[in-house]
Amino acid sequence: MSYQTGVAADPNDLINILIAFLTGAGWTIDSNALQLSGRICYLTKGSKHIALRSTLTSEGFNNYNGSNPAGNGIAILGGSSPFVLPTPVENWWQVAGAPHNLNSAVTDTSPVIMDLPATAITYWMFADPSGDNFICVALRAPGIYNHLFAGDVVKADNWTGGFYFGASNGRSGSHASQLFAPPPPGGVWGFSPNVFVRADVDSWVGKWLTLSNDAGTGKRMASTTMALTGNSVDPSQDDPGPTMVRWGTLRTKALSTLTGGLILLPTMWFAERDLGSLLSGGGWSLLGTMPWVYQATTDNFAAGSTYTISTDEYVVFPSYVIRKFA
Repeated sequence: MSYQTGVAADPNDLINILIAFLTGAGWTIDSNALQLSGRICYLTKGSKHIALRSTLTSEGFNNYNGSNPAGNGIAILGGSSPFVLPTPVENWWQVAGAPHNLNSAVTDTSPVIMDLPATAITYWMFADPSGDNFICVALRAPGIYNHLFAGDVVKADNWTGGFYFGASNGRSGSHASQLFAPPPPGGVWGFSPNVFVRADVDSWVGKWLTLSNDAGTGKRMASTTMALTGNSVDPSQDDPGPTMVRWGTLRTKALSTLTGGLILLPTMWFAERDLGSLLSGGGWSLLGTMPWVYQATTDNFAAGSTYTISTDEYVVFPSYVIRKFA
């Protein structure tokens, strides 16, 4: 199964649909149980391990790793080994192998959240033929499309790692009240990580990179989706601001003036080197791309519509498109 769209009754219904979609794409369920207001499910695909956790407003997300409840939604957490339900089971995020936020308690990891409405949810689910990469997009409110995803980076060179996961909202739902949804992956250079990639970079071995300017895990990554939502990057902080801003400008012009068709820009990820900032000579290196998710100018297209380029089909969302496999 590589593509599915429909309407879920609520976040708990959506997580059940997503679990079925992923098992159809080749993922294996390690644990699947009801928990408080929602459901917890651990799944594995090869060396990739994820936890999915749904919740309703009565519970909120304020019982872990922060104080900003997201209310209704589904959280995702990635790990380097199969997850095992802890005791008590409510502390599902306290697992080994997941990205730990160095600014929090040692036991706290960093789940990220797709914030959702409490009732009917229109959704789109995508996977590639191998099932190794997936993304779920859901309509949170009119014009706001949230998402969660996981998979393997298409590498620009040879390096160890490549597993990634993320969602539209940072940990503890810190963006839940904001009336925008950045394009995947991320798009906001802020203090609440919402994308993680496992990669060996220089002396950084067997750990996670963070798409955040506070380097919550200890080392940062950057994305070509940054500076696309009105949040500028401050070059004085030695972030990859100029590059990202220029890419953002290119995206706003990525519409064919000849045909009115979409021009697709790959979603690229960069890793911060050991020496750190541009001023110290360390700079940033290209890790690779997030597969089949592209940045584009979609103002003239209806969200959720299908656009065909040659023999390939793409589903259009505000500022990005996702390839639809048969």
